[in-house]
Amino acid sequence: MSNRDANLSAIKEGLYSISKQLSSAPKARPNNDIKGLANKLYNSLQQANNPVEKFYFIYLLCQICSAEKTTKVEKLMKILIPSQSSPQSMSLISDMISFALCHPSQYSNMLDYLSSYVDSTESLEIYTESWYQAETLALDSPSFCAALLCRDDLKQLEIDKKLVAKWLQDLSKVDRDFPSISLNQIIRLSLLDTLDGTESDRTNYDMDSDLHLGILTVIQSKRCQTLTNQFLIDIVTHLSQRLESATDDSTKEQTQQLVDRFAQILSVAAANKVTSLTVTLRNALSKLEQNQIIRALIKWQNVK
Repeated sequence: MSNRDANLSAIKEGLYSISKQLSSAPKARPNNDIKGLANKLYNSLQQANNPVEKFYFIYLLCQICSAEKTTKVEKLMKILIPSQSSPQSMSLISDMISFALCHPSQYSNMLDYLSSYVDSTESLEIYTESWYQAETLALDSPSFCAALLCRDDLKQLEIDKKLVAKWLQDLSKVDRDFPSISLNQIIRLSLLDTLDGTESDRTNYDMDSDLHLGILTVIQSKRCQTLTNQFLIDIVTHLSQRLESATDDSTKEQTQQLVDRFAQILSVAAANKVTSLTVTLRNALSKLEQNQIIRALIKWQNVK
């Protein structure tokens, strides 16, 4: 048997031995033997720095976790990756995410567990050859999908807007619990990215209508976080500045239509108590008062 085959066999035997021992005493704390075996397995994997061994470890771990409950997955991961904030661990977790995203329905409980890293670790790299491999992500792992959509670097992930729209529509219908979605980056992607993009982006902005509908659907289903006044005022400022600086009728007309979309978001959010039209926000909205919906919102709030 070659060294590589021996190492792969040791990885398999180690992972299945740890999993079996955890299953035999699910409520007990992992004993020193299990911890020692896990540490030995993790350290040898890091020292070898072999992509084949690393992929085999990830593949087997995902296979084992696919048949387990999320609580067992959490216990197993904490034993196998003891220092989960180290660069080496982050690299391993990043590769796990990339692998699991290729088959989200098969590895949904692994993605559920990994969602905590996606939401809280901005330095974590997330990559995949094609995001459309994860088309059913919102249905398979709504927690992971929601965490992904909340990331500040959402635009840099280069996920197709139509796919984001599909995920939003699916999340609004899912009957499983998952953390509320922050729509800040998605609304920026829908409105401001169109304004700041290439000429092609600005010409084809109508293609974002699915994304706009997805935003409204999530707000109406109350599966999102509160839209803060500070965020909304920032959007108002960007849109009003674009209107003022528009040098041609085409740009001005397109910006006005985006103001219409923003007004729809604002009205649905206010109706579903996802935002509050404070005096400060109403004063800012006066910059866009030429829009009928916004004018009606300000008037309605003033007479309440």
